Amino acid sequence: MTQQARRNPGAGRTKNRITSVTRNGRPYPVASDNRAWGARIVDGGLVVLLTATGFTLAAVLVSSGGLDSDLGLMIGLGVYPLVLVFLGVLYGCRCSPGQLLFDVVSLRAWTGRRVGVWRGAWRYLGVGLAPLWVVVGIVWLVLFILSIFDSAGAGDPGSIGYSEPVAVVRRRLPPGSSWV
Repeated sequence: MTQQARRNPGAGRTKNRITSVTRNGRPYPVASDNRAWGARIVDGGLVVLLTATGFTLAAVLVSSGGLDSDLGLMIGLGVYPLVLVFLGVLYGCRCSPGQLLFDVVSLRAWTGRRVGVWRGAWRYLGVGLAPLWVVVGIVWLVLFILSIFDSAGAGDPGSIGYSEPVAVVRRRLPPGSSWV
């Protein structure tokens, strides 16, 4: 072992990074990070724009009386996952608008095939819904901590709180006893 290899164990080795993908016998070089992130940012902006448009359209229809409020709420909240699935299918089958704009495409590294409908849709759903679950989890944690420190039900027998004692009782009276 040389002196250089002892000082730097990674010297002389290259990273296991994919440099090109072969599709239909033709090698495609891996896109730069700037292009990949640019496509992701454009796709994220498009998700926000389409979701805001759908939500606004549902709100306008509800306020003008052309749509029931419950149906408008379902449409307004359902637009976000539908936009995610639509763009995920585009990402998996062909290319998303951001990829089209930045001239990149996502392919499987080993086979060179497209990502596929299901993988693209689930990837977009997972990435798009993860922040919502994080926000819901943080809100739940804050409310849970506040409810632990809330002592409103401690002295009031009419309220139910976490500090109220629990008693285990029998369903029937023992023989020979009466209700007093």
